Amino acid sequence: MDVFKLAFETIIVGLLAFAWLGIAIDLLFPDFFDESVPKLLAKYEKAIGLALLVIAYCLGSAIMPIAGQLVNDEHWPLHEDDIRCWAFIREKGMLANAALSTDLLDNYRSTKDYMSSDEFLNCHCSYVDIFLKTENSGSLKDGLRKDWSFPTSWRDFTIKKNEVANDKKRDTLLALFRVYESKVLGQSSDKNDSLRQLSERIIVLRGAVINSFMAFFLCLFRSMARCDKEKFQWNKVDRIWIKNVLGALLALGLTLFSFHNAIDDLQHPDIFDMPILETLLGLTSIFGGFWVIRGIPNRPRMFLNNRSVYLTAFITILAYGGWLWTELIYDQQIITAVAILQKGGGQP
Repeated sequence: MDVFKLAFETIIVGLLAFAWLGIAIDLLFPDFFDESVPKLLAKYEKAIGLALLVIAYCLGSAIMPIAGQLVNDEHWPLHEDDIRCWAFIREKGMLANAALSTDLLDNYRSTKDYMSSDEFLNCHCSYVDIFLKTENSGSLKDGLRKDWSFPTSWRDFTIKKNEVANDKKRDTLLALFRVYESKVLGQSSDKNDSLRQLSERIIVLRGAVINSFMAFFLCLFRSMARCDKEKFQWNKVDRIWIKNVLGALLALGLTLFSFHNAIDDLQHPDIFDMPILETLLGLTSIFGGFWVIRGIPNRPRMFLNNRSVYLTAFITILAYGGWLWTELIYDQQIITAVAILQKGGGQP
């Protein structure tokens, strides 16, 4: 059954990719959906259905690991490791407070990882911590409180950034979380079904994030491109001029950003941080910039009008928000499940 569940999740992610692939195909081959598709469906309807299923599975298999890298890329504002780090510290503090007023967690209080958890009190989980300060009484048991605190000078900003970048506690904390996760999910019990369901949901939502992300950028570049009936004049600043210049600058900026980050990843090779995401974003921006400069035929397709930008942006935010909250719930349940295992005498 697990094999079929995995295949189903993979196909779902692959089917979601058909949205932005359809936009790209329509830009490359304007007559494909109007002329070629109806003829092919009339002759090979069943074969096309099977082929689409196979293509969806292949696309899903390729996109799922890239989606995992997207939501955990160091250049993403709030990624998976950040959430896990914050959830780990938060749940540890809450469990420590509960352990003071009940005997239900007596075994949990005596474990070595708990005794060293005070070391994670001032752990910098993400670059967002540059703009935060931690209010505490010196003990994880008494809880944590983060308040906004913006650097007053460039020197302060640089110091805080280096502290975050060189914080080794974060890597230790994340490694400990992975040990917890493996221990909990390795238990052959029906009680872990909810965790497995959350894990499956995270996989699908990751795929939804990257697919909607791609669709949004293609729709954005499409809305900035001029139609073949519109003329672009350098010496006349009008709506067409503004759209094309902004679109070209956006494409150039994203391309340079992707190229810079890809070079940085290649200079510091890491098997877990290959520049696949940067390459995908760079190719998308080059593709979109080409159509902004070249112009496209005017076609009144629903999924290529300006409203599609707002729709895909909404879907992207919704998918990302759903993934973020699901990831947070999943991390909380992992830490709580470890406490339950320790109460039974098992060590993570």
